Amino acid sequence: MALYLRDVHVLLITSFQYMVIDQLKKQTSDGNSTCPLDPMDTRKTNGQLEIHLTNGTSNGLLIFPSDILHGYWTLIGFSDHVTGVLLGSWRTSTQKHINSARSALSCFLSIGNFPVGKHPIVCRFLKGAFERKPPANKHYAIYVQTVLAYLKTFTPNRGLSLKELSHKLTMLLALVTIQRKQTLIHLNINNGCMIQSGVQFVFVLDKHIKQSRPNYSVPPVIVPRYTLDPDVCPYLCLEEYLEKTKHLRQSVNLLVAAIKPHCAIGSQTLARWIKIVGIDA
Repeated sequence: MALYLRDVHVLLITSFQYMVIDQLKKQTSDGNSTCPLDPMDTRKTNGQLEIHLTNGTSNGLLIFPSDILHGYWTLIGFSDHVTGVLLGSWRTSTQKHINSARSALSCFLSIGNFPVGKHPIVCRFLKGAFERKPPANKHYAIYVQTVLAYLKTFTPNRGLSLKELSHKLTMLLALVTIQRKQTLIHLNINNGCMIQSGVQFVFVLDKHIKQSRPNYSVPPVIVPRYTLDPDVCPYLCLEEYLEKTKHLRQSVNLLVAAIKPHCAIGSQTLARWIKIVGIDA
């Protein structure tokens, strides 16, 4: 009896799906490009319908509306590749990956007079994807006090090896500047790029970073003096680091490798240093 009821339920849903697709064909032939059951639509009507269209699993993905949307996009000229990439990225990925998929498609493909990422239907889809999957923090807790307590064991600065001093400085820079890895590896000690006063270091970025855009001046990176606890003062640590690397460095970049030939480090090395300090803490 249970199997019979399940078969009837599937039959009803499938019949309903064909009815919707027929309606989509009529709308497409009439020049109306609005999808009435767009699963990315945020209207209340769609919320009432999705109860009957979910597959009952815990992930809550809309199986039938996604199929309907795939058919609808195909009818209005979207290729299977474009549709598959966008829907696939929404089902399994984060907002960042969805936007990356859109950007990748826009570089090579267009629909009508629009790049894929600028097409009104795709913009509507992405707006709905944002509503369904809002961006979330990767980490919800940052144990700053634990890390600082560990860094206080790296004292005095003058007695540290270059490797230990590099690890300590990197973590302090990450904490006090709240900058990306890409930004930190581009800090420059050339005249005009690094300005030292009695209370802070100011680094002016001379290269493009992720936030760079036309008509926008990237703010300088400031490393302040922390007088309450000299053991974790980023200013004093940076001062000692500059002194220790003065005759070793082969680059004008602030952060250099702890081993010969002491060239500028990349973002992966920087990430590894931060990870080492964080795990040990």
